[in-house]
Amino acid sequence: MWKQRVVKKYRHEELDQRIRTRRLFQEARTLLRCRKLQIRVPAIYFIDPEESILVMQYISDSIVLKNYLNQPSNRDISPIAMRVGETIAKLHNGAIIHGDLTTSNFLVVHKDNDQTLLYLIDFGLSFYSNTEEDKAVDLYVLERAILTTMKENEVGYFWEKCIETYSKHAKDASKVLQRLEQVRRRGRKLSMIG
Repeated sequence: MWKQRVVKKYRHEELDQRIRTRRLFQEARTLLRCRKLQIRVPAIYFIDPEESILVMQYISDSIVLKNYLNQPSNRDISPIAMRVGETIAKLHNGAIIHGDLTTSNFLVVHKDNDQTLLYLIDFGLSFYSNTEEDKAVDLYVLERAILTTMKENEVGYFWEKCIETYSKHAKDASKVLQRLEQVRRRGRKLSMIG
């Protein structure tokens, strides 16, 4: 699988090339750092800075978490919620902010031995930070995505399991979750004002 950062015609050519190259290498560095943190991400095979192309592992037999959560079945969603929480905790413990934590950026893979794997993808907006604010915003983005993805009767349970597991594994979970409350209040104000 390959990802190419396209030329933005509205930007000066040299500036555009510098921005695309910087973002390309930032994403590649983040993917490598995630692998060191034992977070499942696609492997990098090749980087072409001239064309802003990143060639990565194709995750076969995968389904986007958004689609997985909307499948009609009587499955127990707690194991996948717990995996999401643990993955985000590992990410944040490594001072990585994803920047676009949505249910479309997780891939679910079922193995023959009934094992379910969770991959995190698309680090195009990622950056390094250890602040509670950045981690809380990351969680808030995911919470909003879950609210728009899942059936109303499952949202609370899924999010609760996700946050419960995050709390067990994240170093500064209590401070991040306190900050998440503040971020939620700001988010509600903004949505009311429009």
